[in-house]
Amino acid sequence: MNLHKEWIIFVTAGKWQLNGIRIAKKLGLSVLSIDTNPLADGKKYSDIFICCDLNNHNIILKKIIKLNINISGVISYCSEAGMQLSSILRYHFKLFGPSKKVTNILTNKFLQRKFLSKLNIYNPKWFLCKNFNEALSNSKKFDNYFIIK
Repeated sequence: MNLHKEWIIFVTAGKWQLNGIRIAKKLGLSVLSIDTNPLADGKKYSDIFICCDLNNHNIILKKIIKLNINISGVISYCSEAGMQLSSILRYHFKLFGPSKKVTNILTNKFLQRKFLSKLNIYNPKWFLCKNFNEALSNSKKFDNYFIIK
């Protein structure tokens, strides 16, 4: 394993990330993947695999720093679970990609709707509620079908 090659980090290495991991390898990149599942499908295609809770940002960051590898990119696709960690790693290693603020908007429906409304971009009617009773009383504002998340 050549630690001086260019590396890409995949945050989550499950079934849906396999194709990307394989393509990265074909392109000559070394792959470090991170997943909570010790049996993640992408593990066998990764040069280095870190099995850890994705919320343990500091532990994961320390493990990566110890490796002393040349990281060219960090990606989390088809996995909302990995987006926060990806943004933190990109920030630390000064890499291109969605920031923590953008990632929060992309993964939080309330922030997403609020952001779109602020920009006067079409948005379905929406509201934030904290409990079932609040959701039930607000649901009366809708004429037809609606979705509660």
